[in-house]
Amino acid sequence: MRVGELLKQSEKKLHAAGVTTPYLDALILIAHSLNSSKARILSALENGFPEDKISYFQKLLARREKREPLAYILGTKEFWSLDLHVTPDVLIPRPETEILVETILSRLKKFVGANNHLGDRQSPLLEIGTGSGAITIALLNELPNAHVTATDISESALTVAKKNAQIHQVQNRATFIQTDLYHGIEANHQFDVVCSNPPYLRTKDIETATNEVKIYEPHLALDGGADGLRYLKPLIQDVHNYLKKDGFFIFEICPEIVPDLLSFCKSYENGFQFEILKDYYDHDRFILGTLKA
Repeated sequence: MRVGELLKQSEKKLHAAGVTTPYLDALILIAHSLNSSKARILSALENGFPEDKISYFQKLLARREKREPLAYILGTKEFWSLDLHVTPDVLIPRPETEILVETILSRLKKFVGANNHLGDRQSPLLEIGTGSGAITIALLNELPNAHVTATDISESALTVAKKNAQIHQVQNRATFIQTDLYHGIEANHQFDVVCSNPPYLRTKDIETATNEVKIYEPHLALDGGADGLRYLKPLIQDVHNYLKKDGFFIFEICPEIVPDLLSFCKSYENGFQFEILKDYYDHDRFILGTLKA
């Protein structure tokens, strides 16, 4: 069978299964099966597909037809131009989370001033719920003198994060701790930044999510309780104990919980000024907190 014919057949199967990007996914799976690139596959559509690779490809395609996320099938996901190892034990890194990294880097630049290099700052950072380690590793990749303390309640997730830290050679500047929220972290105002992409989906919203999310991604990393604030409330309540006086926090959220979240913040406040930041689609996606002067 020619590669182009296999691509068309596979696209039809994925489309019938409800996959939103059937052509691209089929192309990626073919390229992965042949240890090649998408560009090379597209330049060789008239070539025959190797018989000894058919069985392997069909197994991958069958997994995608069942709506298993492509990242889990391939075992990798790009984030911040870094290839990260991912398994079903961790949430798949999303492009919008790169805004969190961008925001941290942008605000840290204000600390060092226009005449100093951001990489010179020895910033101590804290990430709660690191998952695959995507945020921590992206920050360490940009901040060569920084150190990140990264926590997660899941031992399996920390195994993935540690592997990614080793792959990208930042393991000596990351401390991984298995714990829940701030438990076990010394509350001595030591961090420039506290960041997190916590579970923030309302429980009912998980059931209306795509099959890729509700069936395959770990609910431990998704479910924020009935109001989506199960973890965000304690994160915000206690964050002042961990930040330096000129530090800030940034947590990822979703638009559906913003009214309740802001109501909570207004009642709590504790010296913070809060700001909601947008994602690439103009959706409310992050809450940023800085101590008032």
